[in-house]
Amino acid sequence: LYIAVALTFSSTIIIVKLLTDKQEIDALHGRIALGFLIVQDIFVVLAMVAVSALGFGADPEAGSTLRLILGALALALGAWAFIRWAAAPLTAMLAHSAELLVIFAVAWAAGVAALADWIGLGKELGGLLAGVTLASTPLRDTIGARLAALKDFLLLFFFLGLGAGLDLSTLGAQVGPAILLSVFVLVGNPLIVMAIMGFMGYRKRTGFLAGLTVAQISEFSLIFMAMGLALGHVAPEAVGLVTLVGLVTIALSVYMITWSHHLFALCEPWLGAFE
Repeated sequence: LYIAVALTFSSTIIIVKLLTDKQEIDALHGRIALGFLIVQDIFVVLAMVAVSALGFGADPEAGSTLRLILGALALALGAWAFIRWAAAPLTAMLAHSAELLVIFAVAWAAGVAALADWIGLGKELGGLLAGVTLASTPLRDTIGARLAALKDFLLLFFFLGLGAGLDLSTLGAQVGPAILLSVFVLVGNPLIVMAIMGFMGYRKRTGFLAGLTVAQISEFSLIFMAMGLALGHVAPEAVGLVTLVGLVTIALSVYMITWSHHLFALCEPWLGAFE
């Protein structure tokens, strides 16, 4: 069950960066891809909250379901109040200094992440919530542009952690399952998206280009598996398997998305069924 859920999610941060670099984030397939990636992120948050409710990352008292629910509601209410009344005037006041705006964005993200971790939701969910609150401000584009270099720099360490989390001692036994699951993610996920979009009336080109964006698993997949490992629900071999699938699918999907138009030209004669 954990592996199935982990393989469901795609990496929003990688896809957005690739589509932005190709200047396709505002194209029809880019907007559609961004839409269902946001929906995926919402569901992965719900899945991680459900796992957190089982006591992940906290002592028995702090990890109680009641405290978690009340803390999550309070955090969500606080985020709503910040968006409703404080975000716009505060960022407008800080906008006079670009450096101060960047420092505030980083401090806000770290603070909300630390608070969410103390509640028991995990730093990742806190960081995501902080990003949602900053995205509601009129200066969201300015903040995003100022943080672009930092985001790209930290993305390097995500991949570093991805490789470091792979247990090479169990690699031999996982190659077969990893290849099978990687093929499903690289081929099966795009086919599913193409079938759905064809049913909804989109052209095969749009379905193909949008489908390629889900040909990898998400960084949240690894966090989700780590939660299961901490709870004793999954073995380290399962975490290593998902990590290996992540390495394979992320590496290959980058080239698939980069050369998406060339791939479509090669596959177009066989895509009539998806239109």
